[in-house]
Amino acid sequence: MDYTNAMMVWDAVSVRITDVRHRLLIRQQVEEVDENSLFLFIFGKTGRIIVGERIYLLKTSALFHIGRNHSIFIDARDGETEYYLVTYQAEYPNMAGREMMRLLLEENPFDAFKTVRPSDPVLFMRQFQTMLGAWRENSPRKPLAVKSAFYAILDGYYAELSEENMLAPDAVESAKRYLEAHFTEQNSIQMLADVLHISRTTLYTRFKRQLHQSPQQYLMELRLEAAQKALCDTKLTHQEIAVSCGLIDKDYFSRLFKRRYGVSPGVYRKSHQMDEVSSQTAYTFAVPAFSRPLPERELLIENLGRIHRYHKIPERIVCLDYPAVEICVALGLGDRVVGISEAEGALEDCLPEYRDRISQIPMLPSKLSKRGMPSFETVREACPDLVFGTSYSFQTPFGVAEEEDFERLGIHIYALKATYILNSTFEDTYEDISNIGRIFGKEKQAKKLISLMREREQRLCRKTKDVSNPVRVFSFDAPVGGKAFTCGASLESHMIHAAGGVNVFGGRLQQFVAVDWEEVADLDPEVILVHRFFDGDDAEQKIEILRRCSEIAETAAMRKGQIFTLGIKKVFPCVDNIETAIQMSEWFQNCRAF
Repeated sequence: MDYTNAMMVWDAVSVRITDVRHRLLIRQQVEEVDENSLFLFIFGKTGRIIVGERIYLLKTSALFHIGRNHSIFIDARDGETEYYLVTYQAEYPNMAGREMMRLLLEENPFDAFKTVRPSDPVLFMRQFQTMLGAWRENSPRKPLAVKSAFYAILDGYYAELSEENMLAPDAVESAKRYLEAHFTEQNSIQMLADVLHISRTTLYTRFKRQLHQSPQQYLMELRLEAAQKALCDTKLTHQEIAVSCGLIDKDYFSRLFKRRYGVSPGVYRKSHQMDEVSSQTAYTFAVPAFSRPLPERELLIENLGRIHRYHKIPERIVCLDYPAVEICVALGLGDRVVGISEAEGALEDCLPEYRDRISQIPMLPSKLSKRGMPSFETVREACPDLVFGTSYSFQTPFGVAEEEDFERLGIHIYALKATYILNSTFEDTYEDISNIGRIFGKEKQAKKLISLMREREQRLCRKTKDVSNPVRVFSFDAPVGGKAFTCGASLESHMIHAAGGVNVFGGRLQQFVAVDWEEVADLDPEVILVHRFFDGDDAEQKIEILRRCSEIAETAAMRKGQIFTLGIKKVFPCVDNIETAIQMSEWFQNCRAF
């Protein structure tokens, strides 16, 4: 694998070592918790390591890199395990800028979770011993010696990654642990396979071989066992138990329960009910649903690959970019938005009818620059019960925080779908608008807005469907380390196609990708779209880079001066996606006539 971008990021940051530890466990178990990124080197052949939902059965030495805020469980109850643990912080330069942000979005090496099986474990052990010795020194050379040892370990780590000496978690043990923790959720087995980074077929085969049942059968057993206990220990209704156990509804629950235990849930409860049970029984379960009655209506919304449950309409919204706030205002939710961020786009790129209302919403201060993302603390102080933005908003370090950080505070998040899936279309934008309408009880307004957008889309498609010579388009987002950052299989690519063009890098299976200028020249684009993030200067700087780039000087776009500026907000899911595609089609038509 190519780790060029990761190397560029490591070269740009300053590393501060926060701790170096060494421990020998003999028939013991320990939990290591740290808020910083870390390297964990296991030198031993027994035991197991649990990180989140992944379980590694140790049969050899292993080197882990684990991102921030992870809990690591090291189990050596049946033998002995020796390990070294190094924690560190990566400190970004004040002028990190857009280039660094894009590199980190492609691959953030500090939050990466990777495990390798060292080809020379003794060498790694000596390097960690050297680092531990330097850390314990009390001399002026300590900081330099510690960092020198750290970079030696880092170099060896990437050498092992390049050779793909990867250590995979135990799929079955990890799957069991995940299902036991999440059996109430409506997650698919495919999602479980994705979490474990293996194929669904591999997971199924290993599960059947070791446990003689499928993952789905194991999941159903967990749900039915929880339901059985709830029937005995609580006075919850059958519907409440069914929903709390992930069994959808009481009829489905009843059929499965009778098939498993031979009697209906009602008969089973009568024969096993405890003499004294109150609705507030101290019954402990994996989710808090048993501690309170469920609402009459529960709204389920799928987002970022997870099911989100809404028990009431959110009252306070924080929008982390202009696409999100424009959708809210279009649906009549402007009064509920308590703060916005300028992170992506500019007010001038919003539709004119919404600008005045949007301009009245408080602007959240940024944690990095004048127009960056706000800090997690800033968002939290706004007291939202829903945070709405692109998926990039929920990716650290340049986003606000991870989805789990908001969940711990009971704050819902919603990420615009087309920002986290490949080959997205207008349908994904319509789905976002529909979901926001459902969450806030604005279904009628959402349907009306979608209907108007569909009508405009159909008109555009009728206009461009017979185009036999689509214009070749290159989308220039930002310069990145001597390369050009552009869009691949993204919503913008679909918009270009709808407008009668073709994205020259639309076949890349990434939303955004860094490409060589020579690649751009070889594809000879006829049109270049330049992304404008904030104001005119930002776009003018990029256009100047294009003019100075000798590699693309002879492309049709540069020779004919067919360069157009496009606000970044307009290629993210928003209410004016169709209007933007119509604008593109006019540009492309003029270029054909030129």
